[in-house]
Amino acid sequence: TEKFLRFIIDEVIRHHQQAKREQSA
Repeated sequence: TEKFLRFIIDEVIRHHQQAKREQSA
């Protein structure tokens, strides 16, 4: 389960970073 959780968190972080990038741009 830890691997799955880590995968989900990584995906969320990646999506958050993309959204931030779009806003700043």
